Amino acid sequence: MRAWNLGNTTVRSPFRLRDGLRVLVNSDLHGNLIGKSRQQEFARLLAENAVVAALRLKEDGNLDASDLGRKWHGALVKMGFITPKLSNTVNEQGVDPRLRDLVSDIPSLTGRPFEITPHGQRLLDADSLAAQQELFLRSLVALQMPSPVEKLFHGKTAFSPLRIVLEILDGLERQGLEASLSFEEIRYIVQFVMAMTEIPACVEDVARFRRNRAKAASKPRFDQEYEKTIEPSLENQSLETTADYADSNLRYLKATGLFLAKGRGITIAPPRYPLIRQLLAAPFTAMDGPVFLRTLWVGTPLPTDEPDQAREAITTIADALRASGETVELPFLPALGAQELQQELLILNERYELALERAYASRQEMEWRDIVGYLVKLRALRKREGPYIPREMAPVYFEWAVWRAFLAIDSLINQPWEARKFKFSSVEEAPISGAPSGAPDMLFEFERYVLVVEVTLTQGSRQEAAEGEPVRRHVANVVEAFADTGKPVLGLFIAHEIDTNTAHTFQQRIWYGQNDRAIRVDIVPLTLAQFTTLFEFAFNANGVLLPDVILNLCLSCLENAGATPAEWKQKISARVESLISDLAQAQQG
Repeated sequence: MRAWNLGNTTVRSPFRLRDGLRVLVNSDLHGNLIGKSRQQEFARLLAENAVVAALRLKEDGNLDASDLGRKWHGALVKMGFITPKLSNTVNEQGVDPRLRDLVSDIPSLTGRPFEITPHGQRLLDADSLAAQQELFLRSLVALQMPSPVEKLFHGKTAFSPLRIVLEILDGLERQGLEASLSFEEIRYIVQFVMAMTEIPACVEDVARFRRNRAKAASKPRFDQEYEKTIEPSLENQSLETTADYADSNLRYLKATGLFLAKGRGITIAPPRYPLIRQLLAAPFTAMDGPVFLRTLWVGTPLPTDEPDQAREAITTIADALRASGETVELPFLPALGAQELQQELLILNERYELALERAYASRQEMEWRDIVGYLVKLRALRKREGPYIPREMAPVYFEWAVWRAFLAIDSLINQPWEARKFKFSSVEEAPISGAPSGAPDMLFEFERYVLVVEVTLTQGSRQEAAEGEPVRRHVANVVEAFADTGKPVLGLFIAHEIDTNTAHTFQQRIWYGQNDRAIRVDIVPLTLAQFTTLFEFAFNANGVLLPDVILNLCLSCLENAGATPAEWKQKISARVESLISDLAQAQQG
């Protein structure tokens, strides 16, 4: 047994590929990425442009990170966004002779490995997540294994992982079972299926696994026992690898837009049923190597490229939006041409993404325990307990967890996507990349005030250097933006530990803007532990954390900002403890 993997475990979220592709295309490495030194340079550029954390390069810029560059260009190649290297050698102009013959009639390609393909260019041009989803769907519809660019599964009959997943879901539904797949079902069963003939047995295995796991007194113990049955059959893979692959596979599947998150697994997105039926209606036909690669690079057709199929998809997603309470007025679809239909479908898909995010935001009040789990895990990433957080993505998971905490307060005036600056996928229900450097991480508008929230994992004296100026500038910009509303603007800075120099900087409550105009900036620093304790206690005790509690905490902490920095930190800690005590007494009363 050997599990397949749609992407790779370094680039777990396909939504990050666009940023990495942009870095490559805008560098001298575009079409010039052969060799360890260039892969090292690619890794360095990814880190410099905040696409990856590359912690080893932060510790020592001379450390080898070429494997990071190799994994990233490997993921881009696999999805068809850049060309691969097919020959053992290239000529003096860097042209791969085998590749040159394959791309001779594709004007944008010269035959150099690692050039952006037409499919990749469309990814760069795709500004919305909905547009990117369509491109990932085209990639996975085309993707078959074994592939000319990967040595895995050599000798196997070609298969389509996406098609296998869709057939299994269809088989489950035909048996009257829920058309969904849990993380465990993907991990232990589905990702080992490599032939259409294996699907009926797989459906039975999933159904049996589902029944037995549901009856188990302890699901973790059941999983451990099940692992013992498959571990001896694993071929050059560990049990940990199967978990990593399942996590990555689920993210790539959700990125197609065909699925929604269901716990850690997936279920079919209701508006996508027509498209899935259309995909399953055509039999899977394996492509030979050259045809497969050209299809991947140019972009495989989808059923919805045809006007009749597009009209059905538009009508279905419009009905889903109406069911969620939105008003949708469609143009006269029979009068629209293919390009106009595609534009209308894209607009509705973008609206559907926002509807999913709005629904996600409304659930956070009920998911406060899960939020606490992430906040606690962020304090000790290396611990095995708790939810999974990719170490290199810890900063953006920090932003995401705190954003979720304020969504749980459920009193925001602004929309959830307006409250965050980091990128978020509503189908993955996970963050993609961090907030850009020129804006605050989060901005929450309540009825009585506006709160600018900044978070960081930076510690020690570097914290003040990295955060002191940007955080104060961001708060000042928001103060000016809300000047006409009369609402006070406060800043909340959350870090593992608050360096005393950082606290001292925030005590300087004046920022000078244009024309030397003084702007008052009120920023309260809290540790992640303090914020987590307050959030957890409030929800555990009262089922809610009222926005006025945050407001009063900030105002009371600012009253002591005239103390020495060390004393101010102590007073803030005491105020948090006192607030928790007050909440406890109010509950008892």
